[in-house]
Amino acid sequence: MICPICGGNNPDNVPFCSLCGASLNSSPLFAQPVNVKNENGKGLAVASLVLGIIGLVLCPGGLCSLLSMIFGIVSKKKGYNASGLATSGLVLGVIGVTLTIIAAIVLIVGGSALTMYLYELFNELTTSTYGYY
Repeated sequence: MICPICGGNNPDNVPFCSLCGASLNSSPLFAQPVNVKNENGKGLAVASLVLGIIGLVLCPGGLCSLLSMIFGIVSKKKGYNASGLATSGLVLGVIGVTLTIIAAIVLIVGGSALTMYLYELFNELTTSTYGYY
């Protein structure tokens, strides 16, 4: 049963609110409306934003960005949409993961090209008459 005064959640068989002590058997005519904020997922939204920033600035390996995306999605699923924390963390996470994938592709392609160049250079130096053995 929801308390009409503080909005606290109580078992159905108790006569008084466990949070504020108000009577739960009172008539709803005298009850004041309660604005209950949905705080579910707020911690996850903050964690998403912090990990997104860390993933871009300090730890560009992709793990922090991936966790930022996961926490942002879970926070949004829990219904916390009061601020843009979860959305910002999700966007930063996507940017971080995308940059990590691009960097990996560049390293793989560039690394193989560099390896071929060094291999050819080594062969040229070792087979020429001017190189040392």
